[in-house]
Amino acid sequence: MRTFRSEIETSSSLIRHAQQMDSSAWDQLSKVYAPVVYNWSRVAGLQPDDAAEIVQDVFHSVFLNLGRFE
Repeated sequence: MRTFRSEIETSSSLIRHAQQMDSSAWDQLSKVYAPVVYNWSRVAGLQPDDAAEIVQDVFHSVFLNLGRFE
């Protein structure tokens, strides 16, 4: 099984701005993390359409729960 090591570091200010529904912060989160989630899904064996759906599910969950993140 492959292991993944992320070299991405998210600044607390970016998270804070996303929590405040700043659209540019959400754009940045999407640009950085959507490809990561998609690639993880593809490596796990999902087809392209399924991987894209996983990206949407993950971002939906982040959207619903980011306000509680500390």
